[in-house]
Amino acid sequence: MKIELKTMNQSEYESFMARSIPEYAKEKQKAEGLSDQAALELAQKTFSELLPYGLQTEDHHLYCFTLKDQSVGELWLAKRGDGCFIYELYLDESLRGQGLGKQLMALIDSEAKSLGFKVIRLHVFGHNKIATKLYQSCGYEITNLNMAKKL
Repeated sequence: MKIELKTMNQSEYESFMARSIPEYAKEKQKAEGLSDQAALELAQKTFSELLPYGLQTEDHHLYCFTLKDQSVGELWLAKRGDGCFIYELYLDESLRGQGLGKQLMALIDSEAKSLGFKVIRLHVFGHNKIATKLYQSCGYEITNLNMAKKL
């Protein structure tokens, strides 16, 4: 399977926001023990602050991963200094576990280089062991580590 990267259009952006905000809220809830309402409010606030002008927000690049002209995931890169930060990397659940992760990461590397970035940074929730393993296998190194202990 050959996945390609294309710039996100307005309709795709709206679908991205409708999926991504609740998913981010769910991840924050899992990682930080927030209530449903608090997690959703935080997610909505975060997205509105980071993307105040949607697709036209300066220094933010939003893409769709496509397979046979069908959207199968999204990528959100933002300029940070001489590099970029991956705010979102999503692949449809039906395609996970099929060895496509490294292909996606290679597409991201290529796009980041074409935009002139020298480094790619990302965040991964501690409970997402599969993603952590993928990123490390693609050359990413842990640069910070937050820890918590429930009492």
